[in-house]
Amino acid sequence: MRVMIAAGVTPTVGGVSAHINSLCRALRAMGHEAVVVTPLGVSEEFRAFRSDVSRALAAFLRLPAGMLSAYFASQYMLRTNMRRALASGEFDIVHAQDVSAANAALSLPLAVAVPVLLTVHGCLAAEAVADGRIKSGSWGKAVLLAQERLACSRAPVVSTVARRLVDHIREMGQRSDAIPLIPNFVDADRFEYAEDVRRSQRERLQIADEEFAILCPRRLLPQYGIEFLVKAVPALVNSDSRKRPRVLLAGAGRQAQPLADLAVSLGISAYVTMLGEIPNSLMPSIYAASDAVVIPSISVGKAVEGTSVAALEAMACGRPVVASAIGGLLDIIADEVTGLLVPERDPAALAAALLGLMEDPSLGPRLGQSAASRVRAHYSSGAAAESYVQIYSRVAGNEQAYSTTTSER
Repeated sequence: MRVMIAAGVTPTVGGVSAHINSLCRALRAMGHEAVVVTPLGVSEEFRAFRSDVSRALAAFLRLPAGMLSAYFASQYMLRTNMRRALASGEFDIVHAQDVSAANAALSLPLAVAVPVLLTVHGCLAAEAVADGRIKSGSWGKAVLLAQERLACSRAPVVSTVARRLVDHIREMGQRSDAIPLIPNFVDADRFEYAEDVRRSQRERLQIADEEFAILCPRRLLPQYGIEFLVKAVPALVNSDSRKRPRVLLAGAGRQAQPLADLAVSLGISAYVTMLGEIPNSLMPSIYAASDAVVIPSISVGKAVEGTSVAALEAMACGRPVVASAIGGLLDIIADEVTGLLVPERDPAALAAALLGLMEDPSLGPRLGQSAASRVRAHYSSGAAAESYVQIYSRVAGNEQAYSTTTSER
């Protein structure tokens, strides 16, 4: 099959970009052709904006009309690039990774249109509110909700990566009785532990043998709850543990300075290192250098963590994960079996879980080994690609359902 993977969101380093690139590699390994189309152009993989451009866009998106202006401008650019890709040859299906991409594909002229599968990764309007880009109750939120309803009601098939999103998709107008659930996944061959990589990366990051490296691979945004990890550090520093904590924040975002200021105010800045944005290709070595990985996400209305790609990557690398007991994290982590779950927004509980790992040298490896086995058994990119191909075949062959959808345009 020839598959167009389309994403209308602003291209950045993150879970969706890793999802797309892993899916493309798996599809090609199966003998299919996968082409990625974004507002930036047509390519073989999901490309991110340069960091300086991303910073400028982030500043613009915080303006009152910035979010919606960028959303519709990106959608227009994406639709233009879709037509360009379609001019180069026929596609069997467009796999839209967000509602903007689905609406762009569904608005193409019938002469060039192809069947569309929409995969919902989150609640667009709710996440924009949680991120502070629009206000709850504003006309901007109403516009984004209308975009979600438009995409979910018109796409022939809508799948999702998290169980919690099924009801949301139905609320947005998807009439199908079956909403395929294919959780996020990772390329397990890329994310695996290697002792020599661990040693070299710890040396590069200047992590001493007596330091317990705690990695948080999250964008520095409020909904990811990183402040609660920072607030947990004093309890680790003041404990009787023979290990010394070293927190590594691998990500960029507008909370970078507030988090740095918080560390200073708590007197623990010497224990917190800002790594900045790390390309996904380098993340396996960063995971290897860590002793534990923390996913401290918080719920903000309907915006709740899904099947976190970062958590799956860490688990595949055999790292013990400490995560908030919310959303899709409950689906992928079995408490005290493949990781540790703690209440959200609770620095004391987070510190207690990390101290348990610092004090018991056998606990981390046991959890990490079980986690790696679980990811390889249930969250591999190869298995996910096979599931998607089955859906592609069904959607591409269901001409009647697609004709009904397009005729309503």
